[in-house]
Amino acid sequence: MGQQKKTIGDWTATLLSLRNSVKSSPAALGRALDIPKSTALYRTRKLEDDGLVLGYIPEVIPSIFGKPYLVQVLIDSNLYQFQTELESTIKGLIDFLKTGVGHVPLTVYVHENQSELQINCITMTTDIEALKTNICRKQNMATDSVTGDLLDQAHGIPMYNLSSSIDDSESIISTETGRRS
Repeated sequence: MGQQKKTIGDWTATLLSLRNSVKSSPAALGRALDIPKSTALYRTRKLEDDGLVLGYIPEVIPSIFGKPYLVQVLIDSNLYQFQTELESTIKGLIDFLKTGVGHVPLTVYVHENQSELQINCITMTTDIEALKTNICRKQNMATDSVTGDLLDQAHGIPMYNLSSSIDDSESIISTETGRRS
């Protein structure tokens, strides 16, 4: 009976140590429990196999990702001589926004407004000005066509639906980019 309590106590200590330092290596866990790293690794895998540890959830600090912004890029479809050029520009911009360089994209969608198209990206960033500059430089957009407003201060946000989310953006290009006569 004394051996049973010791075993349960050992597993409890392993669980508590895992909870307190999820990112620790088996060596660090072994040092915390004063056991060899091979034993710490064995115990961790056993707890996972027995279903006592279902996964590891990272702790996220929201300020690292910045604040939520609505970034809008206006494209005048009348400036494009060929439909393929317009579609290529839209696809390139959407792909650029999806990659998340300098920001964490939450959704990207296209909205048609009279003769202009708006490529909208709701994103998290710590430096909106740098993101706007990157869009202008890397996507060859005019500075005045790119805006970025804090999401709670953005005015006139066009509504979007599930079919225009970040995953379905390619289907939008063919349906919403047609020129107006």
